[in-house]
Amino acid sequence: MAGTKIDGTAIAKGIRERLNAEIRKTQESNPRFNPSLVIFQVGDRSDSSTYVRMKLKAAEEANILCRLAKFPEEITETELIQEITNANNDPSVHGILVQLPLPNHLSEHTVTSAVSNEKDVDGFGAINIGELAKREASHSLSLAHRKGSWNFYAQAA
Repeated sequence: MAGTKIDGTAIAKGIRERLNAEIRKTQESNPRFNPSLVIFQVGDRSDSSTYVRMKLKAAEEANILCRLAKFPEEITETELIQEITNANNDPSVHGILVQLPLPNHLSEHTVTSAVSNEKDVDGFGAINIGELAKREASHSLSLAHRKGSWNFYAQAA
């Protein structure tokens, strides 16, 4: 039986194009609508910087405002969590990503759990991870992940 090759790059490009069009259409009737994302990066790992550049480019292509909040590797967990809390409380920020891995002195669990569930784009917070594991999850993130997976496979077919 022959397998089907899935072109994830083409599917992702199509998703970004559709999202860009949807955002522009919404902005026609609501010019102040500007979805925004903050990416938190700690340290200067070249692999992390590469992923962050890719995320920034993808956000730009999708017409999402994206800001990189970059911190030195020596930042304390308390300082980083305060920065995340500030983004959680900022109504102009709609999504938050924490670029992993973090330096060893920072707890990935503690830091990712500091991101509010509503803004946790990766779904790495404890509540969101727990919701994804449930068979009968009612949380919207769980449903969004399931729908995203289904749409990905449907577009590949």
